[in-house]
Amino acid sequence: MIETGKYDYEGYGINVDSAREIPGTVNKFTTFCPRCHADRKPSHQKKRELTVWPDSGYCKCNHCGETWRMDTREWQEKKSERKEIVKKKGNGNNMRTYELPAPIAEETLQIEPKLMGYLTKTRGLSESVIKGMRIGQEMHYICETKTKEPCVVFNYFENDTLVLQKFRDENKHFASTTNCEQIPYNINSALGKECVIVTEGEFDTLAFLTAGADSVVSLPNGANKNLECFNRFYDSHFADKKKVYVATDMDTPGEEAAQEIIRRFGPEVCYRVRFAEDCKDANEQLVKHGAESLMDCIANAQPAPITDIVGVEDIEQQLDEIYQNGFTPGIQTGWHNLDVTRLSFATKQLAIITGRSNDGKSEWTDELAMRLAINAKCKIGYWSPENVQIDHAIKIVEKLTGRRYGNEKVDGLSTEQQTFAKQWLSKNVKWINLPYDKLKLDNILDKGRSLVRAFGIRILVLDPYNFILKETDKYHNENSWDSYAVGRIRQFAIDNDLIVFLVAHPRKVEMKVDGQKRRITIEDIAGTADFGNKADYVLCVDRGEKVVTVYIDKVRRKQNGSKGKKATFVYDIISGRYFPCEIDEKGNPIKTNYDTKSWLTCDDIIPFNGNAETNSEVKGIVCQEDFSDTIF
Repeated sequence: MIETGKYDYEGYGINVDSAREIPGTVNKFTTFCPRCHADRKPSHQKKRELTVWPDSGYCKCNHCGETWRMDTREWQEKKSERKEIVKKKGNGNNMRTYELPAPIAEETLQIEPKLMGYLTKTRGLSESVIKGMRIGQEMHYICETKTKEPCVVFNYFENDTLVLQKFRDENKHFASTTNCEQIPYNINSALGKECVIVTEGEFDTLAFLTAGADSVVSLPNGANKNLECFNRFYDSHFADKKKVYVATDMDTPGEEAAQEIIRRFGPEVCYRVRFAEDCKDANEQLVKHGAESLMDCIANAQPAPITDIVGVEDIEQQLDEIYQNGFTPGIQTGWHNLDVTRLSFATKQLAIITGRSNDGKSEWTDELAMRLAINAKCKIGYWSPENVQIDHAIKIVEKLTGRRYGNEKVDGLSTEQQTFAKQWLSKNVKWINLPYDKLKLDNILDKGRSLVRAFGIRILVLDPYNFILKETDKYHNENSWDSYAVGRIRQFAIDNDLIVFLVAHPRKVEMKVDGQKRRITIEDIAGTADFGNKADYVLCVDRGEKVVTVYIDKVRRKQNGSKGKKATFVYDIISGRYFPCEIDEKGNPIKTNYDTKSWLTCDDIIPFNGNAETNSEVKGIVCQEDFSDTIF
């Protein structure tokens, strides 16, 4: 018999009625995981994937890998008295709710001599910095050891408000206060300063402060390419920076994090900090070589590589990595009939989609973008002036869920599907919304750059090209302007590490001799031949009476596919999805692969203790929550 008085199992979504004690164990049982069980295949619906240890409240799912610890009812009551709820950035139903940690107990700031010796002698930190940053010590539960351990406590403040606490034990195990916003450590120091140092961890930030720096922040979760912690603070704390010193660790994860920081803030303001050969990070530099040496690393920081001059030394590391490991695989579509052609999409590339009016090139491009975003877990920016954002959002929801938008019993969305779809849109999709007289290419790409910096998009869809205002003059006729614009868009994709999809209309195409329509080709795009010449991909969408055929007319990089291939689809008017199929000798679809399941899972929407932010404060950018009340 499982005792239910200690924990609020229902509040954690744990079904005790379905629990089974594990034979041969004491105080240990299995049940269904509240995070992933609902999305498992029907054949796995009877499997109990979650293991629970009632003594400690520790839970671990053997399917999705999530782990967490439940608070006892007694502790929940105490927290409800001591914590207040805050809401951050967002509107309406999609406002993200966080908790604030309990106020700091002053006795935790009275550091014992043993720990103070570790911080000052082993780590080389000054006592004034330790006290000024309110470093503490506390016994805290660590999942890896399943018990409370003595920990260093790092307190994260925004203004005077304690927002987050992180705990580190002597074995480098970490924990943090649950349901709290993950913000950069020491974020207050960046406000109003011309320069800022960005490090990988708290000890590195403290090392720079000890050495005399006054504007230093660190990532809250170490070397991580997910920089959503900066989203809310970009305009207020970082947009005015003349120099951003990137001081992440000198290892592979640190280099990857550095590249993402440079991408987000722009190479024009970023300087890469390098440490001595015998040092991996800032704290080690401080300990081995002293404070002056650490500040010399800032003085000697090199500008991020400029884009107009490149030598072998600038690409040597990438050359070696490709030699050792091969090319980074592109993102495949998940349509098996395209994947078998070896078609995949890589960043720093421009893909042009063309086809006759009303043949569905925009619909197909939307699904392609959705599939890539889900497969690669990345974000999309749209400039789509032909679509009202409400209509566009509904079409995307239908593709994501495989259901008609509405609460009809037969084909409509369930309440849960609607909620998941809203949350996915809020987290992953933004629209550029410019007035018609502002549709110059510079304005559109400026907003695209804002989406890269503020939201971290990896996919940008520009649909369609002919809505961009052409700036012809005595130096540019229409064809030369088109050539310039296509080249400029491709360079934008390279500079910002994006996949850019550009939807372009064809010219009026002549009929075949027998009066039948011929398919659109790369040569038929209206305007200059440089649409095809400068693009990295050209895909042509051709809708027949019974099937839609997508022709691959160009793939620049051989590792991402080859031209001359095609794939056929059946269009589903209810969901807006394209189902792969084959065709018989009469042109009828056969072997259609119907996919009507939802593409969204709990993990896609709200990661455990997740910190997705929304931000519609960038002028000209529209988020789903900006019109949520209208359609949802």
